[in-house]
Parts: sequence; structure tokens; C-alpha cells
Amino acid sequence: LKPGCPAVPYGQDAYKLQVQHFMTEMSAHTSLRKMRSYMSLYTSIEVEQLASFNDMNVGEFQSWLTCFKHKMRQLERGTAVASADSASKGVVKDKAGTAMDIHYNVTGNVVHVDEAEKTRQFETFFMKQIQNNDDILRQLENIKIEH
Repeated sequence: LKPGCPAVPYGQDAYKLQVQHFMTEMSAHTSLRKMRSYMSLYTSIEVEQLASFNDMNVGEFQSWLTCFKHKMRQLERGTAVASADSASKGVVKDKAGTAMDIHYNVTGNVVHVDEAEKTRQFETFFMKQIQNNDDILRQLENIKIEH
């Protein structure tokens, strides 16, 4: 600061830039929910059709798909791996994963949605239903009916 100059809050510039970046990211996430709902309906869909659903042109949408998939990558904690070398015994191997519940890849001009996540959802549903039926059967067996 120089004497006689007005004090300018320089920290406000960084704060405003951070808020602006956050708002830009959140506006991108609003269109993500729309895209995710369409992707959950299809196993494969053309990029052009998916872009039209999201009110974007194809070039912009393709770059958005790639960018979003890259942003959702995260490092997932692995399990301890035992090796022959005693010094590295119990080393935890991390692996790259994704924070998305829908997995997709783009081949040519077609977006392919991975069925593995859908299968797990159905599997979880059916396993819960089987567990509920077992609980009901146990309760029925404990009921004493007099004739």
C-alpha cells in the first residue's frame, strides 16, 4: 500500500472469481440431471439425439460429455495387497473410479450406457424383496393357529 492511495480489498477479487467459477460449475450440473435421466432410459443413443434433448449443438455436447466424464473421475481407496517383498506388505493400491452412477462411453457418434450399474440396481431390489419374504415367512411360522 502506498500512502494516500485508497485501500482496495484485493481478497475480494479472488472471492468473486471463486464464486463465479462455482456458479458456472453448478449451472453445468443442472443439465447433467437432465442428461442422466435420458441416459438411464437407453442402453445406446446417438450423440445428436442426446444433444437435442439437452438443447445443445452436437460439437458443444460432445466436448461437454468428455469434460464431464473427466471431472467425475476420482481416486478410490483400494484394499491392502500382499506382495512377495516384505517391505511393501500391506500396501494399499488405489484405483481410478468415477463419482457417477451411470457409466457411459462414446464410440463414433453413439453413446453407450453401461448395463452393469442397472444390473446392480435390479439385483439389490430383488435381494431386498427376497429378504422381506423370508422375514414374513419367519413371522408366519411363529404365529400359533389353534384349530
